[in-house]
Amino acid sequence: MLIINKTFSSIIKSVLKHGLKLLFIWEFFRVFFHFKSHKFLP
Repeated sequence: MLIINKTFSSIIKSVLKHGLKLLFIWEFFRVFFHFKSHKFLP
């Protein structure tokens, strides 16, 4: 039970870490394209 719980917590930690990284990249591209589109639009 303890080993399973430890593995589960480590999986959650890695998922959160990668999720935050993906979220950061997604936000960066979203803002980038937002400004890019506004620059070309009058």
